[in-house]
Amino acid sequence: MIMRIENAPYVKAVMGGNEYAIQNSPKNVAAAIYKANVTQQNISILTPDNVTIVSTFGPFLDRCTDLDYTNKKLIPELTAMQTLQQPVPQVKLYRNNGINKDKGMNR
Repeated sequence: MIMRIENAPYVKAVMGGNEYAIQNSPKNVAAAIYKANVTQQNISILTPDNVTIVSTFGPFLDRCTDLDYTNKKLIPELTAMQTLQQPVPQVKLYRNNGINKDKGMNR
């Protein structure tokens, strides 16, 4: 059975050839996408069982497989950050090789 994003405690964020685990919340995922764009990197967000939820190409959302999640939860958070209506929180990235190496993602 494929895991739905709402049921996952964390999601995978793949960028720059590295895979990280991040806490699963629309605000946290939006912040990771926002910050990847600021550093000019593409990012893919996947469930723990490797199903792509959303990916970016440059500043654009590219592949969105869960439109309900993307439209109702992710885009409102991401738009608020992009229009500076809300601050962009720090995202903690954990290397996904046992999730033991912590790297903060600052603005």
